[in-house]
Amino acid sequence: MLKFKDILAKISGQLIGNDRRLAVTKNISWMLMDRVFRMGLGVLIIIWMARVLGPEQFGQYNFALSIIGILAAITSLGLHEIVVREVVKQPKRAKEVISAGFMALLLAGFAGMILTAGVASFWNTPHLPAYLIAILSLTLVMKSTDIVRSWFESQVQSRVTVLAENSVFLVMAALRVYFIISGMPLVAFVWLLVIEAILLALAFLFALWRFAPTSLIVWPKFGDIKPLVKDALPIMLAGLGVIIYMRVDQVMLGVMLGQESVGVYAAAVRISEIWYFVPTAIAASMFPGLVALREAGSAGYISNLRKLYLLMWGLALLAIVFIFGAGDKLIQVLYGTAYADAHAVLVVHILGGIFVGLGVARAKWIMAENLQIYSLMFTGSGAVVNVVLNYYLIPEFGVVGAAYATAISQAVVLLGVPVLFKATRPSVYDILWPFELGR
Repeated sequence: MLKFKDILAKISGQLIGNDRRLAVTKNISWMLMDRVFRMGLGVLIIIWMARVLGPEQFGQYNFALSIIGILAAITSLGLHEIVVREVVKQPKRAKEVISAGFMALLLAGFAGMILTAGVASFWNTPHLPAYLIAILSLTLVMKSTDIVRSWFESQVQSRVTVLAENSVFLVMAALRVYFIISGMPLVAFVWLLVIEAILLALAFLFALWRFAPTSLIVWPKFGDIKPLVKDALPIMLAGLGVIIYMRVDQVMLGVMLGQESVGVYAAAVRISEIWYFVPTAIAASMFPGLVALREAGSAGYISNLRKLYLLMWGLALLAIVFIFGAGDKLIQVLYGTAYADAHAVLVVHILGGIFVGLGVARAKWIMAENLQIYSLMFTGSGAVVNVVLNYYLIPEFGVVGAAYATAISQAVVLLGVPVLFKATRPSVYDILWPFELGR
């Protein structure tokens, strides 16, 4: 019987050639170990926080995070994958690409922070002090150092950023545990997120200085920034659509039902989304090789993409079977009776995981084919559908209505809208039937 790592090695070797199979398999392993470690320990700490804070304050915490998450999708400019692609295609221009990406992210982060803090200062309610959002806006500037992740990912060397992230994570995990035991107020946990962003930025910069083969930072030229941002704009808008249809439910729940409903919903989502790191790590590690395979005109390009889709199907179905069997007990043991309503949300929300995993894989195909404009159409449609469905389903079904809205909108993004366009219709067929038999 093949082990999971053997399956990864087989697929990665077919995707990019046996000569780089070991590097990609190791890269995937590092990313998976990183996510397993951080997600496992991180979720346990978040669950502990949820129990101590209670649904109301935990809802405020997640409401503020959802707002900043939407803003971060804008200030990221969608540059990550564009930078990876350009460094792979033009390795001699790596310095110019990395520097241009860093400057663009830095300027966008400052603009987002100033705008958010300004708006938050005029918005305050008894149930959600706006200063929580204003504090979190400081993290937007620190996101500029994510360009370091792009560099190491382009070199299939995620081990470096994994070590940097885990070092910071361990420090912050210890602080969060101390804050929980000490009974610190909600605002203290929000400030911890800012401190974490600062430490991670410093760790990334150190990793770039210590492990990059040469200095990658030069003074960027506007001529280098403009084409990167232009190519990334559809991805940024698509990413904004993604974060809207994945996080607007919590915003609308907070507005329509109150912060306690956000806390219950967020508790379920924390469990439902635990496994998302697996398809993300696999697809991210294979992306550089997929681009190279596409550029070489290999006949196995689409065939191996189908194998990737098949793997995503298997992972999603395993997650669903587990939650359907153990979800109720999981909620009771982890969160307690105060979050009992989260089980119904979890059962519905986990179904959307099928579309998430397959969507992550299909996104790499869209990037390799330079069809980013379609990502914008798909996620834009999904965001609209999700907002509309939330508007009607939340009053009718309560907190579970938001889960229905999310799952349906994810299906629309993956299958409903792409089948309408000739350029993307083949991807729908490949996703629905990722087998060579019958082709």
